[in-house]
Amino acid sequence: MGMLGNLEDFSLANILQMFERSSRSGQLSIWTPNGIYRIWFYQGRVMAGVSPQPENNLRNFLKSHPEADDKLKSFLSSSLSIDRPLGIHLKEKELVSRKLLADAFRQQLQIAVYSIINHPSGQFRFTSNLPFPYLEMTGLSKSAIEVALQGLRQVEKQKQLEASFPQPDSSFFRLTQELPLVNLSTLEWSIWERVSPDIPINNLAQKLGEDLLEIRQACSRLIQIGLLEEITAERRQEAQESSQVNEGTIATKKANGFLETMNAPVNLDLLDKLKNMLKSIR
Repeated sequence: MGMLGNLEDFSLANILQMFERSSRSGQLSIWTPNGIYRIWFYQGRVMAGVSPQPENNLRNFLKSHPEADDKLKSFLSSSLSIDRPLGIHLKEKELVSRKLLADAFRQQLQIAVYSIINHPSGQFRFTSNLPFPYLEMTGLSKSAIEVALQGLRQVEKQKQLEASFPQPDSSFFRLTQELPLVNLSTLEWSIWERVSPDIPINNLAQKLGEDLLEIRQACSRLIQIGLLEEITAERRQEAQESSQVNEGTIATKKANGFLETMNAPVNLDLLDKLKNMLKSIR
């Protein structure tokens, strides 16, 4: 099953949370001016990532790591043909430590995902029937939503990004009442626990005693990973006006119904039947 789209319509963070919720497996390719980035998924978890620069491949990173000894470097320099993740293969041969593999996986995510998490444009394609790149896999994986959240946290506060943040007079409602399974920061948890359709962000920032821009940025992250939905001030006003109209309509219908009942002609036949029933009870 394939998918083709543009980052103008779906940000990478949106794609990551969507893939986890639908347990996707396959390869996501993203075209940028620097080249093609590739990210691999298995059942909604990120397994590996590769940037366009060939020098950033897994073997080069492992060989250049301070922990790498001559035995590991020699093995990685040889011709390899494996049918399982390279990291697992090396671990079983006792050539690498778990820490070294963890460092390598973090580096993959940094270069191939976090660096383009807010890339504004470009085409992406998802293909589900491609083989996994075992030579680029550490054997480690991470929740796609966790990856999205971590990448968004690394985005610097730039003035040109503020336009994409929720407005100070916007409020939110939760898209799920279940507790999030992702590792939220203290600030993100505080927001999650206190959001309400009736509380604008500026009021929320005052209650939490936090910088308004920090709150707006954190809310933006929670929106992009599918935990919150923004309610703009205009949307909130429209909902209130609609509610008032509906309440007035209901009240009018009830009043008209009552008047119609009061003015309705008496059904004499029904009244006679009621009298006869009461007599029989006596």
